[in-house]
Amino acid sequence: MNIKENLSIILSLAVIFCSTGLSAAETRHILIINSLDKEHYNKAGEGFKNYIAGKIGVRYSEFNLSKDKPDDITSFIQREMPDLVHTIGSTALDYAKNNIASTPVVYSMVLDQDAVRTANITGVTIDIPALTKLKEIAVIFPTRKKVGIIYSDKIDDPCAEISSGAKAYGLEVICRKIVNIKDFPVALGDISPKIDLFLMIPDPNIYFMQSVQQLLSEGINKGFGVIGLSSIYTKSGALAAFDCDYALTGNQAAEIALKILSGTKPSAIEIMHPETTILSLNLSTASKINVSVEQKYINKAIVYSD
Repeated sequence: MNIKENLSIILSLAVIFCSTGLSAAETRHILIINSLDKEHYNKAGEGFKNYIAGKIGVRYSEFNLSKDKPDDITSFIQREMPDLVHTIGSTALDYAKNNIASTPVVYSMVLDQDAVRTANITGVTIDIPALTKLKEIAVIFPTRKKVGIIYSDKIDDPCAEISSGAKAYGLEVICRKIVNIKDFPVALGDISPKIDLFLMIPDPNIYFMQSVQQLLSEGINKGFGVIGLSSIYTKSGALAAFDCDYALTGNQAAEIALKILSGTKPSAIEIMHPETTILSLNLSTASKINVSVEQKYINKAIVYSD
């Protein structure tokens, strides 16, 4: 290998490490704390590692709160002083909030309602914004223009923002607020004749087994499609749902981690949401309510049918 080739390799390596703001010779220590040994949590963890692989020198330590004691993790952090902690799931994030005061923490696999952003903590949630879903809905179900939403008074009013954004996709949003779960049947009966689709939004005060069953049944009887919170609802009879890609949320968390390790403060990094969705469809439900779906969307979806 001649001098020119050697110089070319050296310059290429310099570009790679300058792009991350990290030294080629420096090995960073990242601690991963998992909440549970579950497949989707593990996918997020692998996505995190795969994204970082080759970009920086790194060594990992790992704990799992389903089998490791919090005190042991705290002792490890005090002793080893990792450069960054990646938590997976809400239990691990809760541990970090209560026990890690200064080490940067990046989380994944938590809902919006559990998300936090402090001086040393930021991350990625798994909730897909309603407007992201409506953008997809407008394309997949172009003849369905009126979308119903019911929410409780325990959450921030989502309707002004959703209604305004939905107009860009040619959709009309019809909202009802309830103060008690007992009001759900009345609110649902009120909007059922006026809507083509019903969009479930995260609200722990509304969606229980009984209310979900009633919603799915009403959808079949009145001819509107329910857009569920996840593919679990699609499998149970919702027309469709949008899930996040767990490995890609791990990628997003790793992207944040690299910024922090390059010198950006966690408090300066906004909480991120999933950038990619996975569509699920229930073709039996589609047939019952006379909804046709183009084959190109069926081909890329997780499909359920009787």
